[in-house]
Amino acid sequence: MKLILATNQLAYKVLNSNSLLIYPNTPAKLKDYQELVVRSFQVAHTDVKQMVAMVRGIVKAKDIYVNEQLNLFIMRDTLEAIRLTERLISLNDYAEPEVMLEVTILDVTRTNKFLLGPNFPQSLQASYAGAASLAPAAGAAFSSFGFDGLKSFGMPAQVTVDFLQNFSAGDILANPRIRVNNKEKAKIHVGTKEPFFTANVQPGITAVVTSTPTFIDLGVKLDVEPRIGLNDDVTLKVTLEVSSLLGTISNDKGATAPRVGTRNAETLLTLKDGETQIIAGLLDNRERQGVKGLAGLINIPGLDRLTSNQDIERTKNEVILLITPRIIRNIPRPTNLESEYHFGTASEAGKLPVAIKKTAAQSLSIAPAGSGRGAAAAIQEAFSPPAEGQEPPPNPFASVASSASGTPTLTLQSPTNVGLGKEFSVSVRLVGAKATVNSDLQLNYEASALEALDGGDKSGTRTIKLGKDQASGLAAQLRFKVIAANPGTTEINIQNVNAEDMENGQAVEVTPPPPVSVNIK
Repeated sequence: MKLILATNQLAYKVLNSNSLLIYPNTPAKLKDYQELVVRSFQVAHTDVKQMVAMVRGIVKAKDIYVNEQLNLFIMRDTLEAIRLTERLISLNDYAEPEVMLEVTILDVTRTNKFLLGPNFPQSLQASYAGAASLAPAAGAAFSSFGFDGLKSFGMPAQVTVDFLQNFSAGDILANPRIRVNNKEKAKIHVGTKEPFFTANVQPGITAVVTSTPTFIDLGVKLDVEPRIGLNDDVTLKVTLEVSSLLGTISNDKGATAPRVGTRNAETLLTLKDGETQIIAGLLDNRERQGVKGLAGLINIPGLDRLTSNQDIERTKNEVILLITPRIIRNIPRPTNLESEYHFGTASEAGKLPVAIKKTAAQSLSIAPAGSGRGAAAAIQEAFSPPAEGQEPPPNPFASVASSASGTPTLTLQSPTNVGLGKEFSVSVRLVGAKATVNSDLQLNYEASALEALDGGDKSGTRTIKLGKDQASGLAAQLRFKVIAANPGTTEINIQNVNAEDMENGQAVEVTPPPPVSVNIK
């Protein structure tokens, strides 16, 4: 009937279990007869504006009101469009992925100073008092060399030998942990804030000079931006900067500026959950050497070590970074059945597809030709009470019951009504079979409407084994979840039943159960 109505541009409205209202499928008549539903959707994690933009573009909703304060929107549309919107929101309203970054920063500093060698006298002292003030003996002695007025001269007689070594080691260890959302930047600073003053001169009769401090960050600065993947891997954009104060520069007005030495590293790496990555090699090696001694002798090979005093200072600094991401929350990876589902038509979102399902054998058969009565009349006659003085008709199921006596039977049980997105159980039981009978059967279901929760494939079939050698015995239970986007009816049936008596090895005939229908609401 749906096919006939669709081909004639007609629509229908269900009035009760056996009555329909049929009307032309035109925009004017749809406004009069098509029922609308008002539903409010609470968006928990995503921005409500982005969610509404997706609904408007895909579902083509008729009326939507957005409440930004409560992060919800109210939608007025058909029931099919409301169900489709529920499915879209459930697959897109996820909490933002979050990761914990465990960082270890190690700043290693080594300073080694040496002061070695003899320290000889390096100066000669003399005094001059004039020629008249000299004693005759002293004056005659210096005058004979042409130094009139030279009183006395001398040099230190002490020689010092230095053999000093000073070694210092400093390790700074920082182990911060920071929790950050996906695609957000986390910043870590381990160090100090150094002030530097800027002089401001205010012109006037008396110049007023004010100093304004400016703070800069020194030490280790780390910026990390994570991107969490569905395979539990984290891509990190890491920027590392190590800075230290080397000195200050002043101008004639009293303003100072820092002279900062920096070491930078920037990289992009991908790590698994719990994997540790080491970033090292940020080295700063400095060596200063000063030599003093007697002029002329320090340039002679062999004598330079014996006659000179050496002042050597070696400084080494290295920063080592260890970073370990640990995923706290990730986006659940949807299955193919969850990410792909029926949408409807271009004009009506969420409309159920028009399909003709399989029919059982002889379900549409009629009475034999020439009988003069239909199948309904034959059934009514078979079940009607006999007239007075007339023998009752034979039981139409007597032959079936007598032939089925002693034959094992399969039963298939499932709930009649199940809601959208709900889970339910289906029971299969082998009744009337001996304990030595083993059987295997094939259970079929619609993969587009139901999803088996036993961890197997999603092909729409399940092979079930029953018997004493099986863990489930003569009964089995399967769990299903409704994944249909719209209300409807689905069917579960059993085919290809094979049974064997393990005692004598003979095949056993088993009566399969009729299919069961599940109404999805």
